[in-house]
Amino acid sequence: MTHRFNVTLTDEEYAALKGYAEYVDRPPARVAADLLREMYPTMKAVAQAMETAKKKHSKGMDELRKLALQELASFTALASSLPNEPEDNQTDLFTQTEDNPK
Repeated sequence: MTHRFNVTLTDEEYAALKGYAEYVDRPPARVAADLLREMYPTMKAVAQAMETAKKKHSKGMDELRKLALQELASFTALASSLPNEPEDNQTDLFTQTEDNPK
């Protein structure tokens, strides 16, 4: 099942979304949906930590600490799985232009 809903963004937020969407060559709505999907594990873990804290009548700091450690481990694993490229093969995105394709 899928759900549709409206999202209201400030001009600055929309400009950032639109700019990123242009960079990845996708519609802004698709990029927003993809970003939410990527955040799903974190959102779910935070919601579970808050629910646990509510049931235990505590602030849930231990649960949040566990969440942070799990997310850090996941991010570290993802980063370590990325291939290393020789420096001369990397594109310089800050100086690359149409006139200077570098």
